[in-house]
Amino acid sequence: METSGLFIDRRDDKIIYPRKYFSSHMWTKQREEVSLFIQCRVRGWFARVRANKLRKAKNDKDAELLARQLELQENEEKRHKEEVERRMHPKSAKDFEILYNELE
Repeated sequence: METSGLFIDRRDDKIIYPRKYFSSHMWTKQREEVSLFIQCRVRGWFARVRANKLRKAKNDKDAELLARQLELQENEEKRHKEEVERRMHPKSAKDFEILYNELE
C-alpha cells in the first residue's frame, strides 16, 4: 500500500478476477471424464496393435501356405515330366517293364 514517501510502480500489475466456484464434486467429475477419455484412447491403441499383429500373422500364414502349395505343384509337375520322359525314352529295365505292363 502506498504511503507518503513510498512509491509503488503499478504499470505491470494485473487485475485478477475471481473464477467460477469449482467444487470437489465438479473436480471429481472432470477427473472421471478425462480418465475415461484417456482409457478410450489407450484401449483403442491396444486394439489397433493387436489387430495389426493378428493381420500380420494371418498374412504370414497365407504366404507360407501359398509357398507350400507352389512347392507341391512344382514337385508334381517335375514328377509328371520325369514320368513322361521315362515313357518316351525308356532306359532302365524297370522303364521297359512299366511300358510292357501298360500294353497288356
